[in-house]
Amino acid sequence: MDLADLQVRSNGQTVKVDASWWNDIRLVLLGLFGTGVTAAVQQALSNNTTAVVTNLIFASASIVDFEVNYTIVRGSLRQSGKLRGYFTTTWNLSHEADDDAGVTFSIDGTTGQVSYTTDNSSTGKMQWKVISTFSIEA
Repeated sequence: MDLADLQVRSNGQTVKVDASWWNDIRLVLLGLFGTGVTAAVQQALSNNTTAVVTNLIFASASIVDFEVNYTIVRGSLRQSGKLRGYFTTTWNLSHEADDDAGVTFSIDGTTGQVSYTTDNSSTGKMQWKVISTFSIEA
């Protein structure tokens, strides 16, 4: 569907318009922005460990791209950044950060599960939020 498929409506028409116009807009917006936007999630971080990022898994066959914003606090260390995952034949992950709090990220190429690894500096907390996904329906 593209924007040209949306029904045209004029102000002041006396003909009753059904609600399908909103459904058309909704479908276009979902196509542009995806369906995976979530609320922020917070989790505790342990020292010197590798673990999964809670509920950050992209197992859907239709999702091919995602972006996640995150913030980490570990003692006096702070780190904010963005993760971008994309699927070719396996999942790949790129990472931008404004500082280093001793946390690195990886993704399982098959399952789409994001994990983190911490150094031995301090326990802490991480908050993350999926800001976009891009899906292609088969």
